[in-house]
Amino acid sequence: MSRWGGVAAYSTLGHFNDPVLNTMMGWNDVELAAIIFHELTHQLLYVPNDSSFNEALATTVEEEGVRRWLRAQGRDADLANHLVQQERYAKVIELLSATRAELRAVYASGLAPQLMRDKKRTAFAAMRSSFALLKAGWGGHAPFESWFADDLNNAQLASIATYFSCVPGFERELEAAGGDLTAFYVPSP
Repeated sequence: MSRWGGVAAYSTLGHFNDPVLNTMMGWNDVELAAIIFHELTHQLLYVPNDSSFNEALATTVEEEGVRRWLRAQGRDADLANHLVQQERYAKVIELLSATRAELRAVYASGLAPQLMRDKKRTAFAAMRSSFALLKAGWGGHAPFESWFADDLNNAQLASIATYFSCVPGFERELEAAGGDLTAFYVPSP
């Protein structure tokens, strides 16, 4: 069975005016600001053929931008809520990433295909169980609920790595630049 997933937004890297689509009009202003920070980052800096770099950079700038924007507006309660949501998001990403790492080891093990499939099924079942515990601890709502409501696959786990595996490095670079986004964009010698 082939499954296709959609994306909420995309950048044309400045070739066209990047749209705020009508499907985004139901989003709250924090979600809308986040996607704008993310997509505009692609226009500012884009490295051809390096999706992990590009998406992690945009994700890092998105998060920093949202935090700064909410602080500048004096929206302390919204910032606190956003930070809680981001912590939860990070926990689910950690779970998805750990499952991906476990499966990478299974696929490299040289086991018979049926045994690999069994181990994959077990890994996904354990991931679902861990997700259910997180969700219950958060009052019955969690990031990526729609993914867990359906059958998860390796491509979804790979997409998490594309967007998030390089984020810690970018966060360190931003911190090393003293939080100065202009300096952050300047390549290191």
